[in-house]
Amino acid sequence: MIWFGEEAEALLKQLEKLFKRIVVRIVAFQNDWDRCDPIWRFCWQIRRGKWYETQISYYNDVYFVVNWGESRYRDFWMWEIKPGEFCREYDNGAHDHNPWPQVEHLEDMLSWLNFVEKDWLRAYRKVEKEWPNNRRNGFVPRAVIHRYVPNFPRQDKLAGEATVRKFCELVEGKYYSPNCEREGRFFRKNMTAGDYLELVRIGLEATVDAERLTDRPMTGEDYYKMNGYNRSLGSIFDVPRDSPEEFRKWIKEEKPYDWHDGGHQFWIGPGRIHLSVHLEKPQGHEKEQYKVTLSAWFAWTAYNLARMAVAFYDRGIDVYLYDYENIRKALLAEDDLAIVERGGDTRYAGHNGAFESIWLSEIGSRYATLKEFVRWKPLPMLRPREHKYNPIIKERI
Repeated sequence: MIWFGEEAEALLKQLEKLFKRIVVRIVAFQNDWDRCDPIWRFCWQIRRGKWYETQISYYNDVYFVVNWGESRYRDFWMWEIKPGEFCREYDNGAHDHNPWPQVEHLEDMLSWLNFVEKDWLRAYRKVEKEWPNNRRNGFVPRAVIHRYVPNFPRQDKLAGEATVRKFCELVEGKYYSPNCEREGRFFRKNMTAGDYLELVRIGLEATVDAERLTDRPMTGEDYYKMNGYNRSLGSIFDVPRDSPEEFRKWIKEEKPYDWHDGGHQFWIGPGRIHLSVHLEKPQGHEKEQYKVTLSAWFAWTAYNLARMAVAFYDRGIDVYLYDYENIRKALLAEDDLAIVERGGDTRYAGHNGAFESIWLSEIGSRYATLKEFVRWKPLPMLRPREHKYNPIIKERI
């Protein structure tokens, strides 16, 4: 791409003219809303057959046009347009320069808008039929994957049969039920730094990953240093091991523990697992008490969470577990796996009711057998506005 000179200026004038035509045309189509700001999302095809996805949003009198293609970086660009004032590449402050859009691609986008305006249902049918599967999001039952993809890692095998059986007994026996939480099962009045480090040792020692780390017994301090994300300075190691008062100061970040290197000193865990301790007020109590919890960020960690939960229960330590029902479903293959596009955001799983996500490429050649079980998420639909009004309001009520 040319970033200076007469050729770049000439290209910029062409792009500006086309972008203005696009943002003027897009107002005639039905929009969605993002925090009270109009937004348009649509898939479209260029004359050479490649597919793109574009998002146009309007905020503070400026249009933001974002485009993605199958080649990611080579096809990605984001521009901001304010008709009559400027048309420029969006500056995110990171000094990243993506390739400028091609003139013929913007012309093809305008042609696609004409196609949609003429017959939007035919255009949407074409999108749903021809959009590449490896760029879709969807769901497939985990049990089906276990049946047809034998090499796919299984949560129950990683956790172990004894752990699965014990964990399911805890969940089905209502050990984590809201009634038990309200009764104060998971709260304790006092805790020391030594107690917390012992929790760290028991929890992390039970994980599958810990079995590969060392050939010697490890202490809570060892596990904290290994998984503390640089939080060891000014953190738990400065707190007297047997003092409830000092530990409470540490949790509340009071002096002399008002600075913790890395922050979030009260949780720790391998990967995206969180073993955390908080001060909360149980229902019906006036004073704050400690609550120890286990949780995860939509990660592929059900087997480790189950092993940690069982380890705490076997030692008589009450630790609350978030998402225990979803973990049970993952262990018994009663849930769905979220399918995300290659290189896509795996958090799509957590936001859509699935505990784990996979790429379509992990299914491989068996997709022909599995496709009847896959449920694809509908792609964004673009259609002309039925009720003639302008969503771009200059003066807010």
